[in-house]
Parts: sequence; C-alpha cells; structure tokens
Amino acid sequence: MKVLLLSGSARFPSHTRSLLDAVAAELGRLGGNTVTWDLASDPLPEALADFHRAPDAITHPQTQRFVREAMQAHAFVWGSPNYHNSYSARLKNALDTLNYDYFEQKPIGLVTHSGGIMSTQAADLLSPLRRRDNRDLSW
Repeated sequence: MKVLLLSGSARFPSHTRSLLDAVAAELGRLGGNTVTWDLASDPLPEALADFHRAPDAITHPQTQRFVREAMQAHAFVWGSPNYHNSYSARLKNALDTLNYDYFEQKPIGLVTHSGGIMSTQAADLLSPLRRRDNRDLSW
C-alpha cells in the first residue's frame, strides 16, 4: 500500500516533518510504502482553478509530479502546524491542486501540532475535507 504524506510546514526542518517521519517509520514497519512530500523543501506553485478540473492541462513539472504521486496513492496523511488557528496555506494550496477523485474511498490521516493548547484546531478544520465522498476513515 502506498501512502502519500504531505508536510504543510513552511519551515525545513520542521516539527511537522518529524511527526510525519515517525508515521512513515511505523507504516514502513507494518509493510507500507510511503512517499513524503515536504512543501517547505519541495513547494508547489499557486493552484489554479482549472487544476482540479483538468489535470491534463497542468504544465508545471513540479505540479505534474505531485498530481501523479497523489493519483497513485492508496492513502494519505496530511500534516500541518497550527498557523493562526488553522492549517497552513501551503497544505491548503496543495489540496486545492488535487481533484476530489484522488481521495475517494481512501483513508486520510491527520497530524497536527502547535506550541500551545490549541494544537487540535488545524485537525478540526481539516476533518471536514476528508469526510467528503465517505472518506471519514480514522486511524
């Protein structure tokens, strides 16, 4: 099973990436194949409205590679720090690039953190996105 882990932090190295590396290690121990896309070290251009409607029209090589990874994934883990009581703009942009079909009937795990007591806010806001098309599969 191929799992695509998305690190939404703007910093590299980051706490988000460290958390996702721990998730990847555990998934690997269980026999999973993981690919981590770190949006700090491997950023994507701004998503265009047509990206999710017409993936064949994507011309940016980085975005083409990202879309291919997402299409081939059997599951996802979205990771983000808590930025201003929400998940990161980098993660939002990455998700806006992808068609909803890439996530259909695939489990999506969430990994979020912050330096204070508000660490679940990013996960709270990401949860409705994974519920679309019966994707509310908790790990």
